[in-house]
Amino acid sequence: MCEIIPETYLFEVRLVKVSGVFGVLFGVIFVTVLMGLGVAAFAVWLIVCAVRAVARRLSGGPQPSAKLDPPVQTRRATHESYRHQDVDHGATSASIGEVMAEYVDDSVVGPYAQDVIDTLDLADCRKQSLLAEIDHEFERESISWDRFTSTANSAFDALLRNCALLANRVQSFDVNDYRRMQEFYDTGGFQTHGQQDQAKLLRWKLLDETKHEMDGIRSTNQQLLLELGKLSSELSKLSTSQNQDESMSIAEEVSKLVEQTKYYR
Repeated sequence: MCEIIPETYLFEVRLVKVSGVFGVLFGVIFVTVLMGLGVAAFAVWLIVCAVRAVARRLSGGPQPSAKLDPPVQTRRATHESYRHQDVDHGATSASIGEVMAEYVDDSVVGPYAQDVIDTLDLADCRKQSLLAEIDHEFERESISWDRFTSTANSAFDALLRNCALLANRVQSFDVNDYRRMQEFYDTGGFQTHGQQDQAKLLRWKLLDETKHEMDGIRSTNQQLLLELGKLSSELSKLSTSQNQDESMSIAEEVSKLVEQTKYYR
């Protein structure tokens, strides 16, 4: 005998088949939509890249390195051991030299730091020698003794002050920014004359001016040490009036150099 299948069961079978078909269709549509969105996003990305490339070409001039894009932190902000040297009170040869020893290996400010250390060492030695020479050649409290002693002490005080100033410049000089701006300058990045480039150009000029100022302080120190060396040499042979005149001339030159150091702040 043939088995009679209930109509309810047949209806459920049809329902399952229809649901399966709709499930497959929905899946196909869903995947297609996702692929379409992906393709659209990729197309938009290509368009944006193309627009940027055209804009760069139209701006003209060589473009700076991609390394110039990230924000810059100054060395002073990241150097926890920054110690300000009071140029009028508190700064000593030992405190300045200790700070500068941390910077001697840097390719940008290292030469300045080493020069400060060398200047302080030489000044300490030369000061003792020169004051001893003055004591030997002139009677204490005499006019000549007072003049040469005052000149020597003023010169050595100026050297210490200059070294303190230079130490502060070295510590606060933005080494990383200087390297980045130098690279930007060397690659011709300032040729585009955009607002951002003008801002970078100003930063470069300020950094370069600070570096020139450090060169000036260092040069003044070297001249002072040279003239003090000459003065010590002339005082050691005060046998004729010619030698005395030469010593006076050198002392005047030293005094002029000391006055020039007052322009540095």
